[in-house]
Amino acid sequence: MSKSSPNIVLMLVEGESDSTLLVPSFQALFDERDATPEMRAPKGWRVWGSEFRCNVATLSMFPQNARNAGLLVNADVRAVVRDRVKSYILDSDIRKRSYAYVVQVIDLDGAFIPDGQVLQGSHDKVEYSDTTIAVRNPECQRKIMHAKRDAIRSLMGLESVEGIPYRLFYVSRNLEHAFLGDAHDFETAQKQINAAKLAVRFSNSPQEFQRILDALYVMHGGDRQLEDDGDSWYRSWKYVMEQPAASLGRGSNLAMLPKFVVPR
Repeated sequence: MSKSSPNIVLMLVEGESDSTLLVPSFQALFDERDATPEMRAPKGWRVWGSEFRCNVATLSMFPQNARNAGLLVNADVRAVVRDRVKSYILDSDIRKRSYAYVVQVIDLDGAFIPDGQVLQGSHDKVEYSDTTIAVRNPECQRKIMHAKRDAIRSLMGLESVEGIPYRLFYVSRNLEHAFLGDAHDFETAQKQINAAKLAVRFSNSPQEFQRILDALYVMHGGDRQLEDDGDSWYRSWKYVMEQPAASLGRGSNLAMLPKFVVPR
C-alpha cells in the first residue's frame, strides 16, 4: 500500500444536526480503529461531512427545495449526488485520489410502510407512530413516500461517484429516534443541541457509539456478527422494504459503515 493511498471518507447527510453528530462520532471510531495496522489508512482516516440541507430523496416532488439548497433542479437523484460530490472535491482543493469512500446517510421517515398505514390527520405537521403516519393530505404523503422509495432504490444501485466507491445507509425514523429513542418532533435548534451533546459523548466513548450502532442494526434483523460481504448490506435494506413498519421502527444499518470503509 503506497503512502498516497486515499484516506478521506466523505459523508453526505441531509442536515446540520446529522453532520454534527455523525462526522465526529465516526471520526472517533476510525481513530480508535487506526490502532489496528491492517485497518489503518496510511495517513489515518479522515471523515468529512457535506450537507444537502434538504431531503435529497424527495427533490423530484419539491424542485424549489433543490433551488434553495443550491442543488441541481429537475435532475434524477444520482445526478444530484454526483454533482454535490464533484463540487465538494473541487471546492476542497484536495486531489480526488485522496478520497477513499463516499457514504450517504438518509432518514427513512416511514418511506416503505404500506399506503393503507398513511392515515388522515388533523395537524399541519406529519404525525408518526410505530406503525402509521397521520397527515392532513394522505394522498400527497403517499406520493412523497413513493418518490423516496424510487430514489432509495436508485441510490442503492449506485456503486461509485466520480470513481470513488459509494454506499447508501439509513436511520429510521431519524437521528433522535435512533440514538435517543425519542419520537418527538424537535425544532431545528433543539435537534442541533441534541446532536452536539451526543457527538461529545460518542467522541469520548467510541465503544459506546459502536455498541449503539450494533444494537440498532440488530433491531432491524441484522446479524450480530456484522459480516459485510455485500449481501448483508443488501439484506438490511430488504428488511426495511419488506417489513410493514420497519421504516418507522427504531433501527439503522450504520453499523455496517465501518465494514465498508477499509484500506484500499
